Parts: sequence; C-alpha cells; structure tokens
Amino acid sequence: MELNLVLVEPQIPQNTGNIARTCAVTGARLHIIRPMGFVIDDKKLKRAGLDYWDKLDITFYDNLEDFFSKNTGDFYYFTTKGLHRHSDVSYPDGCYLFFGREDAGLPEKLLFENPGTAVRIPMKPTLRSLNLSNSVAIAAYEVLRQWDYPDLQFKGELRDLIGRTREKDRFKPPLPKGRWVRRFAAKTEGFLSQLPKFYKKSPRHFVALPPLTRGAFKGGITISGDNTLQKLMGAMRKAIEDYHMIENGDKIAVGVSGGKDSVSLLIGLAGLRRFIGIDYEVVAVCLDPQFGGEPNDFSEIEALCERIGVKLDLRRTHIGDVIFEDRKEKNPCSLCARMRRGLLHDVAKENGCNKMALGHNFEDAVETFMMNLFDEGRIGCFSPVTWLSRKEITVIRPLIYCHEDEIVKIAAHEKFPIVKSRCPADKHTEREHVKNLLHRLEHEEGYDCLPNKLLGAIQRGNVCGWGLEGDDSAERYAKI
Repeated sequence: MELNLVLVEPQIPQNTGNIARTCAVTGARLHIIRPMGFVIDDKKLKRAGLDYWDKLDITFYDNLEDFFSKNTGDFYYFTTKGLHRHSDVSYPDGCYLFFGREDAGLPEKLLFENPGTAVRIPMKPTLRSLNLSNSVAIAAYEVLRQWDYPDLQFKGELRDLIGRTREKDRFKPPLPKGRWVRRFAAKTEGFLSQLPKFYKKSPRHFVALPPLTRGAFKGGITISGDNTLQKLMGAMRKAIEDYHMIENGDKIAVGVSGGKDSVSLLIGLAGLRRFIGIDYEVVAVCLDPQFGGEPNDFSEIEALCERIGVKLDLRRTHIGDVIFEDRKEKNPCSLCARMRRGLLHDVAKENGCNKMALGHNFEDAVETFMMNLFDEGRIGCFSPVTWLSRKEITVIRPLIYCHEDEIVKIAAHEKFPIVKSRCPADKHTEREHVKNLLHRLEHEEGYDCLPNKLLGAIQRGNVCGWGLEGDDSAERYAKI
C-alpha cells in the first residue's frame, strides 16, 4: 500500500527535515511543491533529516498546477478550517495528504473547492495550530493504523547495556520505585547493594546519589558528591537527545587534546554507552602538535583508554613548528584550529568513523557567538550538529549543556588525567578576552545570568541550527 504526503510551499527547513524522516521510517512518498522558504541543501534541513535522505522517495513540483497535472487519486487537505475529524475519514490505498505552509496553511481556493475532503486534527479552539511536522506525523500514523501498519516492524526486543541480549540478565530482582531511580540502578551494576538510599536532587534528568567513593576515576561511574561524573553525563545525555546527535550503529571519533573538556567528553561518551539505550562505538583520536619540537606525554591518556575500553589513535604532528617556527603567526589560533580539524577528520575517516565529537562546552558556544558579533559583525555560532559534505562526516558537540566551572570541578574531584597545554599562545587569545568581558559584565556590571540568557536567545532565534524541536519561536518569527 502506498501513502503520499504533500507539502505545499514549506517555509521552515527543520520541519521539512523532520517530515522527511517520518517518510523514511514509514515508507511514505514525499511530494514538495515550490516555492520553498529555503534551499534543499540547507544544513538545518540536513540536520533535522539526519541520515535518512538517501532512503526517501521524494519529488519536487514547480507549483500546484504542475502537481495536479502529474498525479491523480484521492486527495485529503489537512487544515484548521476542515469540517471533518481526520480520524473519521477512511483513507484508501494511494491517497495523498496535503499540508500547507507554516504561516498561512493551504490556499483557501483549494479548500473552498474541496470541502468534503478538508479534514482537521482536533485541538483547542483558542490556539492557532499544531507544528507542521507534528501534524504530518499524526496524520500519517492514523492512515497507517487504518491499514494495519503495512510492512512496518511491530515488535522490538530489550537490549542490555551494549545492545545485545544477555541470557543471564533476563530475570532480575525488582528495582526501587521511580523511573529515573530504576533506570540508573539498572545501568550501574554492582552499586545497588551499596546504596542505602536514593533521592532526587533536581528536576533535571538525572538522579544524585549520596557520596560513596572518592579518588581517581577507575573506568566506572564514580559517585562522589554534588559535582560528579553522573551530573556531567546527565547534561551530555540531554544535549544528545535534544539534537539527535547519536544513533544506533554510529562509530564516533572523539577529538582528545588532553585538556579537561576533551577528556571529560571521552569519559562521558564511554560511560553513556552503558545506559543511554543507543548502540555506538567510541574511538579516541589524539593529535600531538609537538609545540617546541618536543612530543608531549600522553601515557596517562593511553592508560585511561585502556581502562574504559576505547581504542586510541595517537598521531604526532608538526603543527607547532609550522605555526610558530615556519610561519611565525601573530594570531595562531585560527590556523592551528583549521589544521587540527582537517587532520582530525582524516584520522576519523581512516578509523571508519561516521561522526566526530568535539569538546566545546556551554561557555565556548556563548563566547563564539560574541566573537562573531564583535569581530565579524554577524550573528553566528558553531552548530550542535554539523554535516561536513566534503569530508562526509558529522560533527557533534555533546558538551554544549555543560558549564566550564562544573567540568573543572568534576575533573579535579575525579582526578581525570589532564595533559597540560604547552601552546605558547595559551591564555593569550581573543577567546580569553571575551571570556573575561562576559565575566565582568555578569559579576561586576550586574547582568545576572548573562551567558544563560545569551544561549537562550541563540536557541529561540534558531541561530545556526540551535533551535529545539517543539519550540515554535522560529515559526512565530516567520509569521511576523
């Protein structure tokens, strides 16, 4: 049986990307009628559709007349002005479901000529409409429900912490009550018998536990008070879920410089494999710039990777000599970053990775936004998820919800193996200047919670793909 979904002049790339994903997982055909409010290679569109684009049956049309000249069948028009409930209609095989642009809906002439097939998804009368991609998903699955979900998988199976069924774990004793308590207890094997009491610490999606152990990180989850690895992984998990950073089967290269952020990222991603419910691999990629012509000591990073079961690919480079000796760069950070990124992507591809994880934290995002504004006069920031078409690799940044001061406390308390930077320009960069400026504005000039407000503005404005699913701010701006 064949289902056709028709988008008439879509305006917001994230919505179309999400609808493309719905089409891919349901087997529906997607028809898009121009003009659109974006180009088809828009990075926001690609990010929302993830890696489903090659699985789509998609057709484009110049206008409605072009569409109707090439297609015949049963047409149903989804609109807030419809006279029939969408679930009361019996949808035949090969039907077409029409959806209008986000800010205007379907043309009223079309609805006036087809009142019998104009349908409405029930909602409160005081609100304008559902999000476009949500409406499409609701409609598509109503049709598929009526058809008894043809060719779709009905059942799944439980998996253990690394994604494979384990016979010995099929029968377990009852776990404590509480959704987050059960989840954490089930994933932290060996801790259950030691815990005298569970308690919830905050509305964030993690459960804090009483102090149990102190000292160096030993490859497992160390519970050691308020600033724990558990808190770090909770923030990472939320970012991963908010921006769909990781999927089953991913092989992720983690760029490890040896600093607090990259080491925390490596440990966090390795630990999350145990309970996030996604089957993925982690490879640590470490580039030694050899500042001063001498190799740095990464023996503790090698030992860490061995403890947490992660492959390490360590490459010695001559980046330091090229920048400071050969070119004698006065502003070395930009060139160094470009050279390191290029090498990281190449090494990641050599290891068969389809994704590259970088350790940019919350403050890095805000500082980058301010540097682009002050230095280049533009609104911009790095994206949480970026598809690099030339390298054919996706860059993800799972630490974007993690504050730098929290990472510092956690790394110090858990004694993460940190490799000190020997870069001659360390702490003497434009980023450091912006960091100090933001600190002064927040703590001396009275702009309370300034970094949080800035990042909130970045998300609400959907700057460079930071908009969240379900946040209709972008739609409101488009209508204005």
